[in-house]
Amino acid sequence: MIKLYHYLFYRTFLSISRTNKTTPEKNAASYLSFIFLINIITLYFPFIKSFNIKVSYFILGIAVLVSFLNLNYFLKENKTKAIITEFKSGEYNPFWRYSFDFYPDISLLLMTKIISNDSTHLLGMAIFLLILRGVSYFSNL
Repeated sequence: MIKLYHYLFYRTFLSISRTNKTTPEKNAASYLSFIFLINIITLYFPFIKSFNIKVSYFILGIAVLVSFLNLNYFLKENKTKAIITEFKSGEYNPFWRYSFDFYPDISLLLMTKIISNDSTHLLGMAIFLLILRGVSYFSNL
């Protein structure tokens, strides 16, 4: 399980390092923590509407805490460098590569679908993500 978690970080790092040359390790860890925050909020959103405000703040606090712990896990001194060197030389199945690459996109689409039942919001988010993927792809040519 930890290996999958590290591979997710590595794929996020590769995606971010295409455009960000300054601190891609820190930004990949921050982005992954933000996606985990979105996932926790997405999972609990249907329940948040039915609970009172104190429970909603408690769930939000747990989401922020998990996100913060994730960020601290990756920002340890040599943790990111060790993960990058571990996966740098390996060849992996394209299905898994693309699955991990689209994990943030799927998380954002799922959050959009759960928060808003309107299909235009979902379509707008999908178009936005496609534009971001296109800009990222064509900036590397």
